[in-house]
Amino acid sequence: MSIRTNPPHLDRLSALLEGALPRIELLRLDAVWPAAAAELRLWLLLRGSTDLGDPSAEAGCEPNGKADEIHSPARLAAPALLLGSATPEGWPNQSPSADWLRLQIVFDGPAGPLLAAQFAAPRIIACAAPGAEALAQVLALIGQEAQAPRCGQPALLKRAGEILFITLLRYLIERPAESGELFRGLADARLARVLVAVHERPAAPWTLESLAATAGMSRTAFANAFRNCLQQTPGHYLGELRLALARRMLAQGKSLKEAARHSAYRSGSALSKALSRSTARHGKKATASEQSDILPTTAIAVDRSVTEQAAGQEHCHHVSCYKPTQPASRPSLSSLFHPESSS
Repeated sequence: MSIRTNPPHLDRLSALLEGALPRIELLRLDAVWPAAAAELRLWLLLRGSTDLGDPSAEAGCEPNGKADEIHSPARLAAPALLLGSATPEGWPNQSPSADWLRLQIVFDGPAGPLLAAQFAAPRIIACAAPGAEALAQVLALIGQEAQAPRCGQPALLKRAGEILFITLLRYLIERPAESGELFRGLADARLARVLVAVHERPAAPWTLESLAATAGMSRTAFANAFRNCLQQTPGHYLGELRLALARRMLAQGKSLKEAARHSAYRSGSALSKALSRSTARHGKKATASEQSDILPTTAIAVDRSVTEQAAGQEHCHHVSCYKPTQPASRPSLSSLFHPESSS
C-alpha cells in the first residue's frame, strides 16, 4: 500500500511580512491622518457606490485593472479596494451614497520599502468579481463591525486590517501579470525560493552560485530570470535589503560597527559611505566601489556571458553592477480621476 505525500509547501509571505513588520490601522475618512506617517494607503469601499472621474466624459472601467486600464468616469460599487501610494487632494469625497474606510500601513522592518514600492501604481480591485471572494468576505466583516461602536472593536478592526492586507498580498501573487515585480517573482516557484531565503537571511554570505542552487537553476539562467522578472539583479535587490536593514538598526540606537556587522558590510566606515551615497545613487546603477563595500569580491559574481547578453548594460563582473531598465511611466491617481490634469 503506497502512501501519497504532498510536496512541501513554500510559504511566500511569512518571511516577507516578518521582514517588513507592517503596522496597520483602519480610520474613517474624517479621522485625522498623521502627516507623512503612512508608507502605504488603501481605501475600502464598504457599501454603496461612487463615481470616479469627469462625469461629462463617455468611458467605462474594467474591473480589477491597473490604472492604465481604467478610464474615467467609472461607477465603482462596493465591495472594492483602491490601492495607491498617493491620491488627489480630498479624494475620495465623503458621500451619503458610499461608505469608506482608510487603511494606513507603516513598515517597521527593512523589507518595508521593497514591499511598499509594489503599490506605487494606482489600482482598483472590484471585490465582487470572480476570484476576489476572500477579499469580499474580509470587507464584509469590516463593514459589519464598523456600523456601530462595540466592545473590543479597536482590537477586532486592527486584526481585520491585518487579515485584509495578507489576503490582498495573496490575491496579487495569484495574478502576477497584473501585479508588481516582487509579486511576479513570488509567483514563480523557483524565484520564490530565493526571495524567501533572502528575506529570511539577508545578511547571509550569499553568492550567485548559492542563490542559483536555491532556485534549482544554472547561474546564467537564474541571473537572467531574476533580472527579467524583478527588473533588477539579485545583487542589487540584496544590497537594497541590507542597506534598509542597516538603517533600521541605526534607528534603534545600534553603532555603525554593529549595524555593519549584522547587514554584511565590511566595516562601519563602509556602511557610513554607503548611507551617504544612497540618496545620490537612488535610481542609478551602483558603482564598483559601492559593491565592494557591501559584498566580498567573490560574492554574487557572474560570468561575463551573462552581462554581455543584457542589451545596453556595461560589462561588469558583479551581478549588482546593473543599469536598471527605466520602467514605463505610470499614471498618477490624479490623472486616473481627472484626466485633464495630466495633459
